Amino acid sequence: MRDYPSVFLQGRLTVSWKIFRPAIVILSEIQLGNFLSREITWGEIDLQAKNLQRYSGWNPDVISG
Repeated sequence: MRDYPSVFLQGRLTVSWKIFRPAIVILSEIQLGNFLSREITWGEIDLQAKNLQRYSGWNPDVISG
């Protein structure tokens, strides 16, 4: 009977994950929808790429050869 609480907790986590996972998916789809419905200019994309490059040290030229 000693491992009963951990089994119970595991069950609770599984149940809450079944509830939360769809909510997370729905929220990300809403976010993606908002992002896609905005007018995105090439300048904005270029700016985002430059920011990504600056913050992560990621260089597309190196990757593409």
